[in-house]
Amino acid sequence: MVMESEQIAQPDKGSRSIPNEVPSGAQLREEVARTSKLIDQLESAMTKLPYVEETGSSECPWAEDLYAQKEEHEEELTFEVTKLQYYLPELEKRVSRCEKNLQCIETDSATLTTEQTKECYSEALEAQRKQYREAVQDRDAVFIVLAKAEAVLAVSRTRKYPGKIPERQSPPLGAMPSSSQSSGGQSHSGGPDGEMTGLMSLGPLG
Repeated sequence: MVMESEQIAQPDKGSRSIPNEVPSGAQLREEVARTSKLIDQLESAMTKLPYVEETGSSECPWAEDLYAQKEEHEEELTFEVTKLQYYLPELEKRVSRCEKNLQCIETDSATLTTEQTKECYSEALEAQRKQYREAVQDRDAVFIVLAKAEAVLAVSRTRKYPGKIPERQSPPLGAMPSSSQSSGGQSHSGGPDGEMTGLMSLGPLG
């Protein structure tokens, strides 16, 4: 079996960088963790938003800063969501490739006659099962964090500063109180070499 080639269409990256290679394993988990942290930051920022009149007046003296901070968190999370959405098709393809490889190995294993080849296929089967589990874990982790991020963003986009895009004022945000404080298959023959053809065509499995 010949593995299909991987070609990923690049989205419009704008001013931020999306990697050409879709990460996996620990690297992908780091990105998922970063997205989770950004979700928490945006949720926290929304809890601090004070009431602002349509005219822009508010009992909270730092209202515009708080809304500006919320918008910054929203922008950061929006980019991470765009990036993870870009990863998803490739993550799905990885799961599909692993499934097809497992089927191929299992089908070919039924035709083997030599112990040497059977042992090689057994090792390959375990390696492919491990790769399949990891591919599923990667895809599911992205699915889960995307669902939460999109839900939080949907709420955030309804919480806008009236009349304009808020801008940072002063003092620095770290010195500001919160709003509450401020507003109250194929057979093979011919011995090990012939039987190994199907397995070798799969490429690296571990």
